[in-house]
Amino acid sequence: MTNRLAVFQAEIGSGITPSMPKLRAPFFLSGRNVRFGPWGVEVTSPWFRVVNKLSPDPVRGMHAINIGSNRVLFWGTHENLYKWDGVSADATEVGSGFSGVKTGTAPVPATVWSMAGEGEIVVATDNISPPQKSVAGGAFAVYAGFEDQYVRGNIFRAVGQYLVALDVGGAVGGVDVIAWHDAFNIEDWLPTENNTAGWIQAKDATGRIVAAEHLGTTGLLFYTQGSVHILIPAGGTRVFGQRKILSNVGAASKQAVVPVRQQHFVFDQEGIYVTDGRELKYIDDAAVRKFIYGNLDYDRISHVHGWHNQAHTEVQWFYPTKNLGMEGVGFNYVNNAWSLFPFELTSALPAGVFKAPIAGNSFGSIFETDPNFLGGGVNMTGTHLETAAVARLKTGYGTFGYGTVGYGGRNIPDG
Repeated sequence: MTNRLAVFQAEIGSGITPSMPKLRAPFFLSGRNVRFGPWGVEVTSPWFRVVNKLSPDPVRGMHAINIGSNRVLFWGTHENLYKWDGVSADATEVGSGFSGVKTGTAPVPATVWSMAGEGEIVVATDNISPPQKSVAGGAFAVYAGFEDQYVRGNIFRAVGQYLVALDVGGAVGGVDVIAWHDAFNIEDWLPTENNTAGWIQAKDATGRIVAAEHLGTTGLLFYTQGSVHILIPAGGTRVFGQRKILSNVGAASKQAVVPVRQQHFVFDQEGIYVTDGRELKYIDDAAVRKFIYGNLDYDRISHVHGWHNQAHTEVQWFYPTKNLGMEGVGFNYVNNAWSLFPFELTSALPAGVFKAPIAGNSFGSIFETDPNFLGGGVNMTGTHLETAAVARLKTGYGTFGYGTVGYGGRNIPDG
């Protein structure tokens, strides 16, 4: 006769409950290097370094495009811009001499590049240096047409046939100004009676525009630190308008908003929420919120970065901690479970242009995750990382007592 270890009268709570008293934890109290998916607990996916490192500085801001039959990845640091063709062992420097901020403490944010594309043209801005433009994967040069009118920009996004700049400088610029070029000339940002270039001011915005992402087919949502707005196609010569859709919430940083189909998952200054552009719901319960925000270094909140791991139906955020490090958390939006990650990513792109997700960290390394699981990655000869982290799970004081279990390690992003 088989001996039973236990009989459960109901489902066991999935996910971690950090900062909850051990006697009250549903089952798992905390864990490292594991994720809670819809089908159970698994060790996190391995990461592979895919290109030789050219800079030891944090990677902040990435963009990938197809140029003919080739894939190109762009990324930036506070001083340089780089590209990789997805095949070569080495990356190429395609922009240099920028005067960004490496670390960034309040009130001065860390430099995060915002990039957008229109065909084979990629524009990039760090909100300090003159915005840059690359054509067909070539080196970046000053985006002259934009600089002539607005001097600087914080965020670029492609909206239909337009490149839209949010939070722009210049004579008619401002932290709440949105501008766009003429529909027939990407270099013409000066509004006249004979073109469709223009700008609007979000007068009801609560401070500076800090983030902007597309919400499925709904449109472009942009975030301040205290309000959320939608950019509205207006038609005619006006082209765009805007409307405030949420108040008393916003986004913590330029990379804090993660699009997942018709929803945005947002790391805000006081909680993490999901919105469909009409309503919002906080997804971090009391135990998770206390764990994250009790250890969040608000002076470096501009470092917050989130991305969508589609293969695991998970949104991950990495945030600065009070011990001057970084912590990672993941929310599985299928079973609403939370996981913790003992590594840091400073920028990442979901699978799309590249077959597997691509990410960078604060040491300047570029990684690919789990190419075998995802059916073949961009560089199957990539270097397996040196740092192996043991996966651990810790339970609370429940029916089975208190304990820690260790599993085999997986390689995680290091320097």
